[in-house]
Amino acid sequence: MEKTEALKALDTAIQLEVEGHGFYVKAAQKVTWPEGRSMLLDLAKDEMEHIRILKAEHGALAAGLYWLDPDELVPEASKGDGKPLPVFERKEEVIAGMVDDQADIVAVLDVAIRNEYRSHTLYAELEKKETDAQAKALFSWLVKEEKAHQAALTEYAKYIGVHQEWLLEHERPLLEG
Repeated sequence: MEKTEALKALDTAIQLEVEGHGFYVKAAQKVTWPEGRSMLLDLAKDEMEHIRILKAEHGALAAGLYWLDPDELVPEASKGDGKPLPVFERKEEVIAGMVDDQADIVAVLDVAIRNEYRSHTLYAELEKKETDAQAKALFSWLVKEEKAHQAALTEYAKYIGVHQEWLLEHERPLLEG
């Protein structure tokens, strides 16, 4: 991808992560199920980490540098040169449309699963388009992250939706000895 296209793709990716973070935080405030709240807050933390990494990549490309090594983008190394990276707006109207005042567990999980699917699909497309090895590695890592989020949300949805069937599916080896 050329630099302009890469910056635009990173802008889109950051916006998706910002909206995802906002969704998880807002949903966690509204739901009454403790396990669900905890899971949503964990996902919100992951989204913040994705935002930080994507902003670091955006900052490097915008400064005329190359793609950063994703393996080197660990929290301790996030200080950089101290210049703030661009802040992306939380679009409250988008987030509000995802979580109503009476957040229902099934509805929240449905939106969350769809959001994670949308994210990993975007990252998979960007990985295919990209020729830079560092960028490919970043997008590949993000695909795995988002797919793991989607899988965790799907498992939780199965657990609460069909509790007995989920237990049999996951505990059968223990029950059968």
